Amino acid sequence: MQFVEADQPDKLLIFFGKVEYCTSAAISGLLSIKRRISVYGGDIKLCGLSELVRESFDRMGLSGKVFEVYDSITEAV
Repeated sequence: MQFVEADQPDKLLIFFGKVEYCTSAAISGLLSIKRRISVYGGDIKLCGLSELVRESFDRMGLSGKVFEVYDSITEAV
């Protein structure tokens, strides 16, 4: 959040390649970052989610509706 506040990026890509699970607190943080970055007209994308993490995002209705989710960095860029 400090990075988003300080730099106000118009694009943010978060790579989840080494993330094994994602807590509700982490997801809440991502939602806060998304809200903040949208104030600046920015966009956030997620990529490299493990199958387990992707399933969690899917079950919560976050994939595709709230967050753009891609398999790889190349696809996201």
